[in-house]
Amino acid sequence: MFDLVQSVLGELTPESRGHFQLQRPNVPIRDRTTNTIVETIKSTVPDLVVVTGRLPESGYVAKDATFLARQRKGQPFPGEPALSWTIVGEKGEIRLVSQTSTSLSIGIPDSFEVYDYETGKVENVEIGSELGWKAWQEAISLPSRNVGALYEAFADPAKESRYATFESATKRHEQLERLLGDWQA
Repeated sequence: MFDLVQSVLGELTPESRGHFQLQRPNVPIRDRTTNTIVETIKSTVPDLVVVTGRLPESGYVAKDATFLARQRKGQPFPGEPALSWTIVGEKGEIRLVSQTSTSLSIGIPDSFEVYDYETGKVENVEIGSELGWKAWQEAISLPSRNVGALYEAFADPAKESRYATFESATKRHEQLERLLGDWQA
């Protein structure tokens, strides 16, 4: 998700900061067939992540625009979506919501809303073929569409630059290492 947001809005500036916390170190392991807890392990991975920073100015990002991300491990609060991504602008807001998944990279959100400050109206934007799905993608499950497009890109070097590379993955890894700083479980 962190990579996806930056691919849309731009790379965070170097002075961005991260705050990490391990709130629930005891992780129950369930037997999938009986749904009973068979053991409990100690986690060393933060389960609350907060990152703040600034985004670079661009044709659609204002100077010194603030970036704020908060993600936590666990089930969403009852009645709340698993993911809500809001982009606040000068003229309105865009909100993408997924009730079931925190990953937009394997599918699309349940809703995509645009709030126009001038009119006070919220428009629910239909998501579907306007995303540019090809006929073969429309015929397969939603998570498979992006994976299929990635395979197609690997087969066509002219399309490869649209997707993550080893170089971009290394850059993101270095950024995350810097944000993690001295955090310890």
